[in-house]
Amino acid sequence: MMDILDVMKERRSIRKYQDKQICREDLEKIIEAGLYAPNAGGGQRARIVAVHNKELTDKIGRLNMKCFDRSKLAGGYVSSEQPSVIDNPDIKSGFYGAPAVCIIFCARNFLYSIPDAFCCAENMVLEAANLGIASCIIARGEETFDNEVGKELLKEWGIPDTDIARCFVILGYTKYKEMIRLSAKAEKVPDIEQRKWIDIIFEEQPYLSNVYPGNTREIGIVFCIKNAEIEYFNLGVRPIFRERYVIGNADITEKGYDISQNCIGCGKCMTNCPQRCIVSGKPYQITQEHCLHCGNCYEKCPVGAVKRRESSK
Repeated sequence: MMDILDVMKERRSIRKYQDKQICREDLEKIIEAGLYAPNAGGGQRARIVAVHNKELTDKIGRLNMKCFDRSKLAGGYVSSEQPSVIDNPDIKSGFYGAPAVCIIFCARNFLYSIPDAFCCAENMVLEAANLGIASCIIARGEETFDNEVGKELLKEWGIPDTDIARCFVILGYTKYKEMIRLSAKAEKVPDIEQRKWIDIIFEEQPYLSNVYPGNTREIGIVFCIKNAEIEYFNLGVRPIFRERYVIGNADITEKGYDISQNCIGCGKCMTNCPQRCIVSGKPYQITQEHCLHCGNCYEKCPVGAVKRRESSK
């Protein structure tokens, strides 16, 4: 089990999925996490409908996309690698091909219905990340079912009129095997240089002129990154491979686990390592570039010899 703060830092919203379905056991754990979310007054009003069927998930995803009104967009850009419906008008499903989805319903006329639903969704995506499952929170819940097909689904599921769909959590396995994460503090470019850099960005990214035509581009604010930590992560090899780099004067943040001199050589850490990246010795050693940071060794060590690494900062 990963440390909760590590889960928060590691998880990402994913918009490209494999066809492979997640297992029912993992789906139930994700639902359970949602049901333990904080909620207003302890009312426990959230209702979760899980769709563990890719065909039905795709059908609901298309309903979700039909209610997306592009004319109300105020501009924005998400990703070229994992485009959202904001970036690519050709996307037909608001669920991006995910094989499973959880629909979160809350009381229609309750003041805190929306925050309750999104607290529930947050717990669910964190548990999904902990299980190695990709996820993304999707909005437009009410609009998705505001049609004949949607109403028939609600009737089939036994959803009362007093409840309303607030959001979705899509689930699956990412198509991506290689990832790069950049951790840095962005600093605003001096005001005197803002226009120059905005013009450069629009010249290099012509599509932005369609999003911000004419002088509306001036609403943008340019930031720069001078110091950063970069982590490369490859899940497509066995054992997995990870490596860190820095830009400028950034420091490496130590993550993962080490085995201390308290090791008794029982080998439980090695036999329970999913990547077999622990080697015997006095003490046993973790090959850091192949470590998943799953924490299995930490959980299984009978004498507490496995320690979380501490940042050098």
